[in-house]
Amino acid sequence: MAKSIVQNANATVRLSLSFLCPTMRGLYTLLPPEAEKKCYDLIARYKNLTIKTVHSRKRTLGNYRQCGNGEHLITINDNLSPYTTLVVLIHEIAHLETRLRYGKSVPAHGKEWKQTYTILLKSFIYSNIFPKSIAENIMLHAMKPRATMSKEFIGILNSCNTD
Repeated sequence: MAKSIVQNANATVRLSLSFLCPTMRGLYTLLPPEAEKKCYDLIARYKNLTIKTVHSRKRTLGNYRQCGNGEHLITINDNLSPYTTLVVLIHEIAHLETRLRYGKSVPAHGKEWKQTYTILLKSFIYSNIFPKSIAENIMLHAMKPRATMSKEFIGILNSCNTD
């Protein structure tokens, strides 16, 4: 299986897939429970991937970068709602996938990234991961993805509880 590590020192363990894969528990405690399996399957595709949850940053919700040693690093703020965390994770994995497919020569939020992000996000929509109350807005977002999420869109994602 691909080497995937997820870290968060203050995570509470959810006894589900995180029990089967303890290295993923930091991220899984932040995701909607219904997204765990699909996220695990998605993350497991990639070798040398580290995902870290970090304290809130003012200017970014998440980040992807390829390190000099070929490792891939995704960071996601630890204060996001579950559905915002999921959309940010998908956004950052789209950067990883775009880098692996097209190399460094394409723009970070160019047509290649938009196409990859749309495909990944729609796969979660079609799997009924998102509640019906926000699925339509997420589909609209998937049709015309942007580099940043508007405050309005984040508000829609935050409006859903996972309880």
